[in-house]
Amino acid sequence: MNLYYDSQHTGWYKRPDWFAVVGVSRFYAGEELRLSYVIWQEEIRPIVAIELLSPSTKNEDLGKSKRKGKQPTKWEVYEQVLGIPYYVVFDGCTDELQAFQLEGDRYLKMELPENKVWIPSVELGLELWLGEYRGKNRQ
Repeated sequence: MNLYYDSQHTGWYKRPDWFAVVGVSRFYAGEELRLSYVIWQEEIRPIVAIELLSPSTKNEDLGKSKRKGKQPTKWEVYEQVLGIPYYVVFDGCTDELQAFQLEGDRYLKMELPENKVWIPSVELGLELWLGEYRGKNRQ
C-alpha cells in the first residue's frame, strides 16, 4: 500500500512492506478497502513500519544511502518526515531482525533479547518464528 506523506508533493510516496496505524479504519470512507494511505487526509501517523530487506533496497531501508534527487529516502521519511515511533527490518538472507525506536528526532537501534520486539503503547509484539512453510523449514 502506498503511504503518501507530503501534501506539497502529492505524487511522492513510500511503500512499506507492512505498517500499522491505530485508530483508523482499514476501510476508506467506511466502504472499500484502502488502496493507499494519505497522511495529510488521515492526520494519524503509523505507529510502526516494517521492511523486509532485499539486496537492491537494503542500504536505503537502513538509512545508509544518499538521497537521489529531491525525494527523501524511506529512512528519512519514516524518521524525520513522519516520525514513525518504531521501525523494524528483517533480512531474510541472514535471518537478522533489527528494530529502531524514535528518540527525539533520530532512530536508535533497540536491543532485542531473544529476537523479540515489544511496542508497549499498543501491546504489539513481533518476533522471529522458526517453522515449516511450503516445505521449507526456516525463520
